[in-house]
Amino acid sequence: MESNFQRFPKLWLRFVTAAVGLPIVVAAVWWGGAPLLLLLALLAAAGIGEFDGLARGWGFRPLTVLEGAGVALFLILAHARMESWLFPGMAALVMTILLAHLLHGRRLEAVADAAMTLLGVLYIGFLLSFLLWIRSLPQGRFYTLLVLAAVWSTDAVAYFVGLTLGRHPLSPHISPRKSWEGAIAGLAGGVGGAALLGRLLGLPVSISMALGGSCSVAGQLGDLVESALKRSAGVKDSGGLLPGHGGVLDRFDALFFAAPVGYIILVILGAR
Repeated sequence: MESNFQRFPKLWLRFVTAAVGLPIVVAAVWWGGAPLLLLLALLAAAGIGEFDGLARGWGFRPLTVLEGAGVALFLILAHARMESWLFPGMAALVMTILLAHLLHGRRLEAVADAAMTLLGVLYIGFLLSFLLWIRSLPQGRFYTLLVLAAVWSTDAVAYFVGLTLGRHPLSPHISPRKSWEGAIAGLAGGVGGAALLGRLLGLPVSISMALGGSCSVAGQLGDLVESALKRSAGVKDSGGLLPGHGGVLDRFDALFFAAPVGYIILVILGAR
């Protein structure tokens, strides 16, 4: 009879990596401030490197230095809660990227390269910065943990149910291994995980379930988007930094979509 480690590929590597990384992420969220900013900056730096690797596979040449500066801008603005600077900062970023690429040399491809540079900044820096915006809310520590719980519960349940019971492909052209069975079970897992943690933290059930459901759906869509990026670049993983998981984009792709959606839900529910 097959052991669980034979049935589930790289299960032990995924478990060890999660066992090491999860306490670090939770501790950074709990403390907030500089520790969380530093953690997100490190993840974003690794993510930019992986994104640029994919972009070069598509034939683009993004400017990594400008991407790093743009990511730093969004993270610092969120950390300092400088909402009024978001639009001026974004305008300055767009103008700088366009000018830099137009003066960089490859004039025929300059606009496409500039668009790819901007996409890298928005996809990684802007979307990830919403974790800091959530953390800055009243009870933001708890809400951020709820978003993480929803994403992680969704991922774990969808992974195991998909491998054992998955029969109907969710999106065969993008990610053949994902199934509707796994996605639906993942949604249930995300809602259940957030509701359970919300109860332990003393948060309203309505907010916990709303966050759990919306972040679960958003996270699964984010996972599909990253799968599409990898497929178009012809690679299996975005990187190899996290054993058993692949790269930072492979592990945190769901969070890039779940964080802004979670923030929107909290604003709608009056958590600001």
